[in-house]
Amino acid sequence: MNYNFIVDKQSFCNELGISVGLLNYLLYSNKENGIESFYINFSVPKKNGEERRIHAPNEQLKFVQKKVQELLQIRNDELFAKLNVENKIVHGFVPGKNIITNARKHRNKKIVINIDIQDFFESLHFGRVKGFFEKDKFFGLPKEVALIIAQLTCYKGHLPQGAPTSPIISNLIAKILDIRMLKMCKKYNLDYTRYADDMTFSTNKYLTTKQLEKLLKDLEKVISNSGFSINNKKTRIQQNNLRQDVTGITVNEKLNVNKEYIKKTRAMAHNLYCNNEFYIENEKGTLDQLEGRFSFINQLDKFNNNISKTKSVEYNLIKNQKNFSYISTYQKKVNTKSDQFFKQLNSREQEYQKFIFFKLFYGNPKPLIITEGKTDIKYLKAALKSLHKEYPGLVEKQGDKYIYKVSFLDKSSRKNKKISKLQYFLNISEHGGDVMKNIFSYYDVQNNYYPSYYDYFDELRNFTGANKPVILFFDNEVDRRKKDSPVKSFIKHAKISSKVDEFKKNKKIHITKNLYLLTHSLEEGALEGEIEDLFDEDVLNHEINGKIFSRKDEEETNKYGKEIFSKYVYSNFQNINFHNFKQILDDIVYIIEIYEMSKKNRKKVVTE
Repeated sequence: MNYNFIVDKQSFCNELGISVGLLNYLLYSNKENGIESFYINFSVPKKNGEERRIHAPNEQLKFVQKKVQELLQIRNDELFAKLNVENKIVHGFVPGKNIITNARKHRNKKIVINIDIQDFFESLHFGRVKGFFEKDKFFGLPKEVALIIAQLTCYKGHLPQGAPTSPIISNLIAKILDIRMLKMCKKYNLDYTRYADDMTFSTNKYLTTKQLEKLLKDLEKVISNSGFSINNKKTRIQQNNLRQDVTGITVNEKLNVNKEYIKKTRAMAHNLYCNNEFYIENEKGTLDQLEGRFSFINQLDKFNNNISKTKSVEYNLIKNQKNFSYISTYQKKVNTKSDQFFKQLNSREQEYQKFIFFKLFYGNPKPLIITEGKTDIKYLKAALKSLHKEYPGLVEKQGDKYIYKVSFLDKSSRKNKKISKLQYFLNISEHGGDVMKNIFSYYDVQNNYYPSYYDYFDELRNFTGANKPVILFFDNEVDRRKKDSPVKSFIKHAKISSKVDEFKKNKKIHITKNLYLLTHSLEEGALEGEIEDLFDEDVLNHEINGKIFSRKDEEETNKYGKEIFSKYVYSNFQNINFHNFKQILDDIVYIIEIYEMSKKNRKKVVTE
């Protein structure tokens, strides 16, 4: 990225990767309302009962604004890399930071001061945006380009709440405020953070009333000189003998959320379990919103556990340094044995666990497919894209995108995470043959270790059944003779050996409740097979960088493994024959239809 290349409208468009025609269309096509005609306006309720006005760009403008946001973020990152410093002040709209990282700076302090900036986005007006990009020494863009950025990112003369560019631009312009505030805070020995318009200051020093009054005047002066004003109604001075709150989180000793928030979250979940819907501030909520609340509560637990772990490490290192022993109750690994696993979760974690099970296996809005191998998902998605016209009930093409009407369980953990959410809460690991068994254990009424969540939810729903089916997909290795295959091991665990002949014949069986077992057809004369057998020889023999495909998980010098092969299949679905996958897709359609029929019959019985 080289900002020296941006000298006019054309070069700016080149950096964004858009045409000048698209830019001109957005800026000048509507002579009466200009770019404001590309916004959708609506209101969302605030906690205090007031409404927050949102001005959201339509898809075309949003696409360009995201390009601008990415360009500005790269430049912002370059600035901090050049200075060789980390921005520890700003926590709002910054990747990897949130209200928890903002609050923890102020944990266990004698005094916490909260100040709210009045009309934060509205105060960042058109002229201020244009002037910043034109005059800031690290941006210094030509006047024409600075004007275009202001035109693209402002609505009715200021930065709008709802545009993807507003957060990064507001943080860039408020940089001068943060620098000035940091200098002043050193004078008073204060810690300072900012989350959008919420400014927080804290100290372990005792301050007299006169000192506090002087401090507040100095803070107001810095804020005013930086082009902002204080919302005095929201200014709070919190002593440590009372509850101290930072961006909705209690910070007295541990980081904690208001008990009322936890109660409301559990009540919302209960309404969802009973009625298949819940409300947040009188608005119908979504599964993702509710998971966000549970995840937020869980993040605080994890943060506090880390504090306890650190204290334990320090204590043990001091106490045991003579004999070099190290004992810590907080260093235990997750015990995946079923008789111990669920004892490790606290009550809040158990509520989150219950919700995750509901979202995936009972209240699932789409049929869920769980595959034996992690590469199977790419194969099935590629087959669906290739055959989308034949299976409109499973996938739909909208423009260049494919909208799947079934979901696939992603068991992997995110980057930099040693353990996935599914493994921690449900004992469903990323790898290993016990994954399907552990899922079945939640359905098994004879299993005393796993909570019977399905039956719990079904009783709340008057036994009308889960929303959609859950399909366990295995390689067809029922007749493997040398050793137990994953599917044979699962059949034994689920005690469904009586259905093996039916399974071998039909490639699918109903296990219990909304749980189904599915496999693929075999090559003629074969007793067992893998999903890769469904591809034609020319696909299996495809060379990549001089290497040939090997079905072993580990790569060899002249061979590549299943992971690379699956990526090749997914990227080249248009040129691959997926005829042999039709049996799988036909059976998925059949399972969905037969389950819907069984649900209707159950509802009839209940109503009668």
